[in-house]
Amino acid sequence: MTNMPASRTVGICDTQPMTIAGLQSLLKDSDDLQVVGTATNLFSGLELVRSHTPGVVLIDKAFGLPAVMDWLTNLRSSGTLSVVWGVSINEAEALRLMQAGAALGDITVSHPHLFFRKRRSEVLQKKS
Repeated sequence: MTNMPASRTVGICDTQPMTIAGLQSLLKDSDDLQVVGTATNLFSGLELVRSHTPGVVLIDKAFGLPAVMDWLTNLRSSGTLSVVWGVSINEAEALRLMQAGAALGDITVSHPHLFFRKRRSEVLQKKS
């Protein structure tokens, strides 16, 4: 009998609907990650987390560092792991985001699957 990893629920909050569709397509065949909701703005993203309580939420850094920092502060007690991702995250931004409680993903737009391979074990280990 194989020991299958438990499924982890994922919320996606991104500025671009096309990126959301790409991430959903990438994750649809995953046995251990299931998208439970998406949002294209921070307010809807906060509502997504409050209503669906995903295990992890991906948030696009393109919303702007100050706005993302405020958003992370609002999510601290939710129990959801927040992963901030973008085309680039410099060291100063990374430090500020981690202090606010985020995990980070620095990826290129053309290779989002590398992000998930890199983060999959971290995401599954943090499952409650």
